[in-house]
Amino acid sequence: MSDKIQLNMLENGFDFILKSFDDLENDELKYTAIHLYSGVLLILKERLYHIDEKLIFEKPNKFNKQSLKNGNFQSVNYTTLLERLTEHNASISEEFKSELEWLRSERNKMEHFQVNVRVDALKSHIVNILVHLIPYIKLELVHNDLLDEYDEKLQLIISYLHQYEEYVQVKLITIEKDEGIKKKIIDGLECSLCSQKTVFIDGGEAYCYFCETKFNDFTETYINENFNLYEIIKDGGTDPCNECPDCSSQSMIYLDHSLSYICLSCGVLYSHKQLEPCARCEVNLAYSNDPHEAAFCDYCLDFFKTN
Repeated sequence: MSDKIQLNMLENGFDFILKSFDDLENDELKYTAIHLYSGVLLILKERLYHIDEKLIFEKPNKFNKQSLKNGNFQSVNYTTLLERLTEHNASISEEFKSELEWLRSERNKMEHFQVNVRVDALKSHIVNILVHLIPYIKLELVHNDLLDEYDEKLQLIISYLHQYEEYVQVKLITIEKDEGIKKKIIDGLECSLCSQKTVFIDGGEAYCYFCETKFNDFTETYINENFNLYEIIKDGGTDPCNECPDCSSQSMIYLDHSLSYICLSCGVLYSHKQLEPCARCEVNLAYSNDPHEAAFCDYCLDFFKTN
């Protein structure tokens, strides 16, 4: 069992970010900037704390658990925080750093002077920060088992962002600009959580680049979200899942949008011209090399060979 003192930095960080959303809705730009900046820094300090609790002290050699527990210590400053994260392979991206620097500068001005900031400019920077922050949280905290992916406050933040039009637009543009990601995304396949067509499947696991969710059970999640299996069975309808001719899992579905078949398990993709129902059993899918010739599945081909 870990002997680390349980701090509330992450929870407080989420609270500050949620408060910044309220401020933004009420056009309280000064407090939007102050609360968002404070929230982001607490999240970054949380990551540093889990690397080594001494590192959140400005002077690690002054570390002692009693001071940490009481909160009676000088916390690591902004510059040192980013440096230490970089030194321990938990750095933020240059784009994220640039946006955070802007917010830091504006926040300092707002705290000490009367500053007029254009609403659209502030919103733009806030959106860019959040576009980078959510993947960082997922990568550095969730995937390292430092935070439950379904943490209530994290889900409140994500839910707000998915309804915030500016965020959705910027996030989708960011994905569109990344050629590596674009090549991976399966055309027409919607994420069962965020409904964006930004899903990649490989080796039985799926990942959505919009909501930054990693699925270990994507087939079940997708089928339950998109099909009423009870009604299908009750009414004698057709099972939406076919056996994949590549991996043999019962996970191949048809996508009307892209006129293609996709296996929700292995991710293999075929156009509607490459696969068709077996001419003999009319149940399994079969490779179709010639539209004028009958196609047979592996089971039926084996049947022909033995009879």
